[in-house]
Amino acid sequence: LALVLGAIPARADTPAGEMVYRASLGSADDIRVLLKQGASANQTNNIGVPVLCLAAARSDKEGIEVAKALLAGGADINGTDKNGQTALFYAARNGNLPMVNFLLEHGIKYYAEDKDDTIARTVAFDNGYTDIVKAMDDFVKAQTKKVEEDYKKAYALIAERKKQEQEKAEKLRKAAETPSPASPPVDKAVEARKAENMERLAQGLSYHACEFQYWYFLGAVKQESELSPDELDIAVDTHKKQVEAIEKTLADEYGKQPKFVADIVNSAEKRIFNQLSGLDTNFSRHEKGVGKMDDAESRCQHIARDWNIDPVTIPTEGQGQVGNAIGGGIGGVTGGTGGGAIGSPGNPGSIPPAVRQHPQQITPIKPLR
Repeated sequence: LALVLGAIPARADTPAGEMVYRASLGSADDIRVLLKQGASANQTNNIGVPVLCLAAARSDKEGIEVAKALLAGGADINGTDKNGQTALFYAARNGNLPMVNFLLEHGIKYYAEDKDDTIARTVAFDNGYTDIVKAMDDFVKAQTKKVEEDYKKAYALIAERKKQEQEKAEKLRKAAETPSPASPPVDKAVEARKAENMERLAQGLSYHACEFQYWYFLGAVKQESELSPDELDIAVDTHKKQVEAIEKTLADEYGKQPKFVADIVNSAEKRIFNQLSGLDTNFSRHEKGVGKMDDAESRCQHIARDWNIDPVTIPTEGQGQVGNAIGGGIGGVTGGTGGGAIGSPGNPGSIPPAVRQHPQQITPIKPLR
């Protein structure tokens, strides 16, 4: 342990030195006092090892108590040493199963790689800690199962909403086919309900176009998300089919022209694309919650509520160049109006140099057809 972490330091008069000393000793109460006095929960020792890693390397319960105190004091659970290793590596290397479980439960990145492209599971395996390997694998399986269950619930909710919309649309259609000339107020009521239902359909169209683009964008830039690659494909295909179904309803039952649908789809697509590409790295998107189903739903519900508002035409620096490079994109659902060549990836030679330095920002928007 001393070879990995350095010798346990002597007591120091500075808060920084005391943090390292007390973390090495496993003194959680002393750590809390030092934090109140202004010491940093992300302090490192003389060879660059964060105090959270020092706590994780211990094999007793005091290590977990120190870790709790540090996290409560603002420690970065994914903080690394000079070799890019997090506290999970230290716990795995030293066979500290309780600490491994503690870190996983508190959100440490399971697949984080060090500078040698190694993950903590490999470290545990190489050191013969099969119990830790199993615990890590079981944790991933449990997380995957939870995502699958959440997605099934979301899919069921979407299906139920679609069913309700179809039932309402059918009732309005039948009511419109049998108007009562003798009762004008009834006609007005039918028209009001029809307009209300058309509003819901327009919002639904905007919502599903947004969700389609959200999950396709994440897949294109390889953004970490709650969905597995297969689930991501299902999400993209599901929302595409929802857009096509609503488009048909608007055309068949409300006589809406392709341009009406294209304007709504293009607006939703551009607005969510501007939001996601405005965060210029996968890390910055992850920090903002991008990749979570709740985040997608929140963003797209907000966009759908304002389905008839044009997207911002002058985005932040860089996004305007992205928009020019991608052409009309998702508008391919209707054959397209406005923008460039709908669904065309653009001419790579025309992409400005400033954008070319950030290729993940210029991923062509996938057309729905």
